[in-house]
Amino acid sequence: CRNILNEIYRLNFIKNNLTKNIGLLLLNSIVSTLLRAAEKIPNEYEYISGNVREFIGRFTGESDIELQFKELRKYMLDFCKRVNESKRSERTGLIKQIIDFIDANYQDCQISLASVASKFNITESYLSRFFKEQTGENFSKYIERLRMEKAHELLNKQNLPVSAVAEKVGYNYPQVFSSH
Repeated sequence: CRNILNEIYRLNFIKNNLTKNIGLLLLNSIVSTLLRAAEKIPNEYEYISGNVREFIGRFTGESDIELQFKELRKYMLDFCKRVNESKRSERTGLIKQIIDFIDANYQDCQISLASVASKFNITESYLSRFFKEQTGENFSKYIERLRMEKAHELLNKQNLPVSAVAEKVGYNYPQVFSSH
């Protein structure tokens, strides 16, 4: 956002390429774009549209176009910041839901990247990248580590055969469990 706005400013205001009519068209176009973008993000629409309405209320054709652009630029940068914060919050919520789901279902031998991706209506490749980005750990390594931690707890606290522990933590075959 910031780079685009800086480039618009540089090309149109610093180089003095802007006539008053073109400046008004540019400002109107930016206002329209900002409102259309805000419509796509319902929880931000009221806030952004209120700011834009306030801006339009103060805007007159006689005003200095450059000053108006700078003021509108502040609204756009605020909008971009709020959108980024909203996305960050959504990602944090999603990774928490995914980890909670895995933690509750790690003992299911059928749990996989595909099954979890399907559960959360995302693609496997997105889940794989997203999980690594958010946790620093590969999806399969996370499940393997979680299962080994739980197996260690069971082996230390209960007098169970290795095959029973393997089954309780999601391994169909004790041989696979033993190899980890």
